[in-house]
Amino acid sequence: MKNRLIAEMFDRMADVLELKGEIPFKVNAYRRAGRMIKELREDIKTVWKAGELDQIPGVGAALAKKIDAFLTSGRMAKYDEIVGSVPPGLIDLLGIQNLGPKTLALAHDRLGVENLPDLKRVIQDGSLAQLPGMGPKKVENILKGIALREKGFGRISLGIALPLVEEIIRALRKHPGVGRLFPAGSVRRMKETVGDIDILAETERGEEVVRAFVSLPMVTRVLASGTTKGSVLVEGNIQVGSGPLKISIN
Repeated sequence: MKNRLIAEMFDRMADVLELKGEIPFKVNAYRRAGRMIKELREDIKTVWKAGELDQIPGVGAALAKKIDAFLTSGRMAKYDEIVGSVPPGLIDLLGIQNLGPKTLALAHDRLGVENLPDLKRVIQDGSLAQLPGMGPKKVENILKGIALREKGFGRISLGIALPLVEEIIRALRKHPGVGRLFPAGSVRRMKETVGDIDILAETERGEEVVRAFVSLPMVTRVLASGTTKGSVLVEGNIQVGSGPLKISIN
């Protein structure tokens, strides 16, 4: 079922639009659609095939067209446009509890925060606490969010990581544009524990391969999707016990 993936995509689009200061109506439209799709009991593909996407509460004709494009081609152009309009590091920071899009936008605009090291720096030097609407208590809560994230993105055993990598490689080999696929980093070196999981692909059709990667059934959240790189979280232990799973195009 693609329900959760599509809902996560709409949620991420809402986050980025809020980060960019878009009007609340547009932000809320994506949030409501994401919520309704997440709560949908029926497989969204079944609804799509019946031509009834616009019957889902919160999903009008415009959003139905975006879902149709994704289920037809594996790509949602508007998602790529919106998410690609901000630095990838900012997208990653949106997943930190207690750090809302408005606070992140302020930290980005005034303090140059673009990634987690930047965020830690402005917390340590006290500049984040000096922003309007901030203060020691809010900064403390953001620190707790960072700690939760880093605890969740811990290391996992090779016994969990290796079968997942093999499953993904088997699935992507079916794509006509893929050449060689092989693991990198800790998985390639057969380390006992693994943090981020990296897969390298040789292809001249990078964007298509990345789209296939981020659309795999086990994907629960797309962190980034471009022409040469994709990053996702997946179901089960990897989602809660490891860093992002990434593919890079050679």
